Amino acid sequence: NGYESITGQIDVDLRKPADEEEKRLLLNVYGNGDQRFEGNLNFRQTFGEHWSSMTLLHASSQQMEVDRNTDRFLDLPVFSTFNAIQRWSFNDPGGWEGQFVAQFVRDSKNGGTGKSDGMSGGTSFPYGTHAQFLRISGKAGHVFEGKPYQSMGFQWSFGRYRTSSLYGPRSYDGVEETGYLNYLYQSIIGTTEHKFRLGASFLFDRFDEQFARTPYERVERVPGLFFEYTYNPIDELAIVAGVRA
Repeated sequence: NGYESITGQIDVDLRKPADEEEKRLLLNVYGNGDQRFEGNLNFRQTFGEHWSSMTLLHASSQQMEVDRNTDRFLDLPVFSTFNAIQRWSFNDPGGWEGQFVAQFVRDSKNGGTGKSDGMSGGTSFPYGTHAQFLRISGKAGHVFEGKPYQSMGFQWSFGRYRTSSLYGPRSYDGVEETGYLNYLYQSIIGTTEHKFRLGASFLFDRFDEQFARTPYERVERVPGLFFEYTYNPIDELAIVAGVRA
């Protein structure tokens, strides 16, 4: 979904704070014989008539090394993961609505020969990744009163991703800082058979990487303007034309 897309889309949607059918509290835990443990907590609350929030927490871990075929190579990595998401949603009778999201993820995985075979170094070949991810995002939209076909919206997100990995004798360290801004406006030309959408966007990406002691750095800045026209004479037919610079 965007100017770099080709085809196909997978829509992954988190639990909505404003959904009245959502449970106020949801808790589940899991454990198995390989000493894998997981826990999830969802908590929904409302603030007045227009604001609501959803807290989503996940933690999982497996520290027992599994090598059932005794080839001195782990069948699956040992890991620990923590994921926290906080969502706020507002809905105003005047036509404004939106949401804000903050997310923090910390993930650590270690595989390869295992700690008992010299995971910390030596002549063995361990594999491991450690990652931290912080992201804040939001969107707000306004539907014009008495004109359900006319609306505008803003989308924004900022994130910082840091990872360090070990691939046998070689290591990788990388940091990415990214920001995205997008504005959309849609309306009609005469009748609802002729719809148009226009907007502007800006993407910023900064990469600071090092692999096998060789640094790689780059910065990408991508501003853009776009216009899209849709002709929809009947429900079974829609013709779309667009241009982007």
